[in-house]
This record gives sequence, structure tokens and C-alpha cells, in this order.
Amino acid sequence: MDKTKERLINELVEEQARYQAYLIANVSDAIFVFNEQFVITFWNPAAERIYGWKSEEIIGRTTKDIIRTEFLGTARSKVMQTLAETGEFRGEMVHYRKDGKPIYVEGHAITLKDTGGRITEYVNVNRDITERKLAEEELSATNEELQAAEEELRATNEELHQLNQELEQRAEQRTKEPRDAQEQMVRQEKLAVLGQLAGGVSHELRNPLGAIKQGRLIMVVDDDAGVCITLKNILNHKGYKVGIAHTGEDAIAMAQKKAYDLIFIDMRLPTINGLETYLAIKEHSPEMMATIMTAYRQDMSEQAERALNNNAYTCVYKPLDMEGVLRLVDEILERKRKAG
Repeated sequence: MDKTKERLINELVEEQARYQAYLIANVSDAIFVFNEQFVITFWNPAAERIYGWKSEEIIGRTTKDIIRTEFLGTARSKVMQTLAETGEFRGEMVHYRKDGKPIYVEGHAITLKDTGGRITEYVNVNRDITERKLAEEELSATNEELQAAEEELRATNEELHQLNQELEQRAEQRTKEPRDAQEQMVRQEKLAVLGQLAGGVSHELRNPLGAIKQGRLIMVVDDDAGVCITLKNILNHKGYKVGIAHTGEDAIAMAQKKAYDLIFIDMRLPTINGLETYLAIKEHSPEMMATIMTAYRQDMSEQAERALNNNAYTCVYKPLDMEGVLRLVDEILERKRKAG
């Protein structure tokens, strides 16, 4: 090989070495080399920035003295065994800077061997991943908080569901109590009617002429079918003709078609109330007599009073005293007969 070619080759080698040195000096990853005794022989500018040690402070010192290391997910002995067997190791670890501050690094180490296969140096390329790891830890903590909040929310929802069920049961019980009371009242009325009917039959057998009531018309207005049927049966048995209405509108329509002598009207009706119904009928049939009925002494007292002030004959309270009702009917119709 002539001297010109040799010079060109040397220049090329030198140029390549300068380029490699430039790359090593300007990469963002820390690059350092230590020998088989762990003595540091090379330390690039990125290593100075990441670890806080200047090259002149670190060269010639051992990694054990300078870089305290905590491997993540493995042990130092396992790392050295991997390097010896494969010549390479990749993993994450915690290093401590010169100022004692811990940093997370992602490391890649390879071994350099002589011609005899003996390890002479270890080349390390470490990337600072502290920000990423802290973000991951923060995200993990946030996820744990969210999971805890979700569990708490689930528990709260279960408590609310249980509370809602309890409230519904209480509401159902409160609704059932008045309904049960009303049904009990109707049953009592029916039993009373049966007893009165039985007594009435015996009386009529002894007094056959007493059932003749001159075809008087009576209207019963109540949305409770039990009350209507009870009154109709006992009044029919006494010789009266009875019409039934369950709403105020029906009662008004019936009063416009027939001249009723007497009306029993409940104050609490589903659409227009008993007072409004009575006043409308009274306007059309002023001669008709009326008896107000209610099971709510306090709630309906104002309406009942207004009805009485507008010439209703009297007010009776539920559960009805059927014998008293029959006496009242005789009294009202007898007064009407004398007045007419």
C-alpha cells in the first residue's frame, strides 16, 4: 500500500472517530464506560447533565463509589449474570445524582471483550425517564383514587337504594293504613245493615202497612260503591225508590230528569265536590231536601257548614248509623209532607 492510500485511510478513520465523538458528546442520553474493576473510564456531557458529576470528577472512580443504584424488578447479581451470559442488559433502575436526588433511568448495557473472550469494559447508555415515571406514578395514584371513589359511590348508591326501598315500604304502609281503615268501616256498615235488615224484616212482618212510603224518590251520591249499595238496599226494603250516583256530574244530570224528594250526598267526590254538586242541584230543584255525609269531620267541616247555611237539612258522619238514617229519612219526608 503506498503512502497516499495509507494517509487517506487514516484520515477517513480519524474523520469517522471525530464524527462518533461528536455524536457521543451531543446525544441526550448519558453514556459512560467502566472496566472489569468498575472503574469509570469515559463520561459524556449528557452524563454530566443528568448525574451532576463533571467528567474530571468521575473518571478513575468506581461506579460503586459514585452511582448508587436500585434495580427495579431484579437484583444486581441477576443483572451481572445476564451480562456475563448474553453480553447485554436492558432494564429500569433508580440512580442517585451528586446532589442525592433520585432519578429513574432506562438503561442499556453491553460488554466489550478481548480476543480471548474476557470482558474488558462495560458500555452503558442511560436515558432519564424520571418525568415519565413520575407521570405514570401520578396516573396510577389517580386511578387508585378514582377506583376508591367509585367503590365509595357504589356503596353510597347501595345505601341510597336500600333507603329508597325503606321509604317506599313506609309510604306503602302509610297508604295501606287508611285504606284498611276505610275497608274496615265499610265492613262494619255492611254488618250493621245486615243486622238492621234482619230486624226490619221481623218488624215488617208484624207491621205490613209500615213499608208503604208513597213512592218517595231518594238519591244517594257517593263514590264509595259500598255506601251506595248499603243505603239503597235498606231504603228499598223500607219502600223507598233509590237512585245512585258516584260523581257530582251524574247526580246533577239525574236531578234534572227526576224530582227527588231527598238526597244523601257525600262531601268528598272525585271531580266536583259534594258542596258544588249540592248547590247546583239546589239551584235547579230548590224544594229538594238534602243530607250531607262525610267521614272527615275536620277536613270537610267548612264545606259541610256552607251546605247547611244553604238549607241542607243536616250532616251525618260515617260510619253511618243505619237506624238513625232511617229515622232521619222519616223525619225529613214527614216535615216535607206537612210543608207541602
